[in-house]
Amino acid sequence: MKKYRGIQFLLCSVMMVFGLTVFAEQQQEKQDPAAAMRDVDKLVDIMEQTGIELEHIQLHDGIAHQTFEQWEEAQAFATRIGQAMGLALIEQPSPADIPNAPTSTAFHFEEQTQQQHQDEHTANKTARTMLRVIATPQEAGWDTYLTINIQFDATNDRDQTMQQLEIVFKALENEQIVPQFDTCTQGIINDKLTDDIQIKKLNKLLDLLGAQVVEKVEDPTVKSLSAYSPDFPFYIWTNGKKMNLQAATHVDHLNSQTRITVGTPIITIEY
Repeated sequence: MKKYRGIQFLLCSVMMVFGLTVFAEQQQEKQDPAAAMRDVDKLVDIMEQTGIELEHIQLHDGIAHQTFEQWEEAQAFATRIGQAMGLALIEQPSPADIPNAPTSTAFHFEEQTQQQHQDEHTANKTARTMLRVIATPQEAGWDTYLTINIQFDATNDRDQTMQQLEIVFKALENEQIVPQFDTCTQGIINDKLTDDIQIKKLNKLLDLLGAQVVEKVEDPTVKSLSAYSPDFPFYIWTNGKKMNLQAATHVDHLNSQTRITVGTPIITIEY
């Protein structure tokens, strides 16, 4: 079975800016925490091999869930899944806004504190998990949509990150939701790379990932290559071609840096 995923709208928005038409469909297959971390490891390893200083790692999932007949059911679902992930409710709709809200309302959950562990070499902090549950009024009731972001970096304790992933996956599966996270890594090179060097760097990244380029976008400040590699299990369709990797550069002239971002199947963080 296949489903259209919410994150596709981000890809479409980016491509439409550059005048391209993209039709994307994501496979609906089961993923587990170990598989998600394997994708992370692949991207991190390739970035390190090519001399990129890693800054950010993000796992992202966007899920159209179900329609609840009553507002109270949508509210109970949001509360239940947030608690199951061990997250604190940071933001919720005002009672005055419901149950007759004309537009979407949202519940926002995340950790209240960032636990840290000090040793003689480094400070390791846990990954940051954020959950947003959006309820939108429709004739049949309240449509619900979830976005989950798990953010971490090279200083994070791997075992703790895996534990958080397992908690998130279990919470989703308990609600009959199939987890399917997109992976994104971002780093910098302390130099303003010329246009030709940027493209060479992106091609090198994709070559090491065993990927073939299917689409290219160039802008005065941004270069982006879309590609397909059989080493990654999930893919989307773009202009009739399979795609499951996106690599992009952005030159920061102010700080004399080049930011490089790699995502599977697409980039889901700002670059």
